[in-house]
Amino acid sequence: MINIITGSIDSGKTSKMMAIYQFYKTGDGFISFKRKTLNLVESYWATRLATMEERPFIYRDSCAPKDFDSCCHIGPYLVSHATLAWIEAEIRTMIKQQTSPIFLDEIGLLELNNLGFHTIFSDMIASKSEIYVTIRNELVDAVLSKYTITDYRLM
Repeated sequence: MINIITGSIDSGKTSKMMAIYQFYKTGDGFISFKRKTLNLVESYWATRLATMEERPFIYRDSCAPKDFDSCCHIGPYLVSHATLAWIEAEIRTMIKQQTSPIFLDEIGLLELNNLGFHTIFSDMIASKSEIYVTIRNELVDAVLSKYTITDYRLM
C-alpha cells in the first residue's frame, strides 16, 4: 500500500509525515526539512527518521557552497549527488531488511523526469513495501500514472 500525503507547497506535508512516523514509532525513511532566511528557502536537509542523522540535500543555487556536488537541478535548486546516493543506499537496505513502512519525502517534478528519487521510488514500489510518500496535490495524478500505482490511499 502506498500512502500519499498530499497538499500544496508549504501545507505541512513533511510535518504530517513526521507526525505519522512519531505516532507509530515503526519503520524508517527520510524527510527533508527546509532552512529559511526571511521567507527565502536556502536549503533542504535530508533527515533519516530512525537516527535523525541529517545531511545537506538541496541548496538554492545562490546559497550553495562552492564545492557543492550537484547532480541535477530543479528551478533555482541544486540537488546533492552524495546525499541522494546516501538516501538510495539506505532505502535499498531498508527494502532488503523488509523495513515497514518506508517513508520518503518527496516525489515530484524531478521523478517525473526520471531524476531524483525516480529509481529508488520505482524499487520501493516493486518491493511491495508499505510506503508513505509526500506529493504535491497538482502532481498526484501524474505520479500515479507514471508509476502505474493503483493500490494507494490519499491522506
